[in-house]
Amino acid sequence: MIDSRELTKDLPALVKADRAAEFLGVTTRTLRTWIRCGRIRAIRTCPRGAGRVLIGRDELARFLDVLADTPLVEE
Repeated sequence: MIDSRELTKDLPALVKADRAAEFLGVTTRTLRTWIRCGRIRAIRTCPRGAGRVLIGRDELARFLDVLADTPLVEE
């Protein structure tokens, strides 16, 4: 089992979407899709969506835990 808190400890408290996508090994487009679908919670700096999208370090750790508990192939 991975220690998600250990993996994310060097990240700032709030991470920009592009940095979070890089950290997770996905494209920014994929990350934004996950945010829209509710898989990852994000903070928008502008309510209309024109501002930055920030993801909390704790949210990234939570998401890594979810991924670790999700089987890659359904049996």
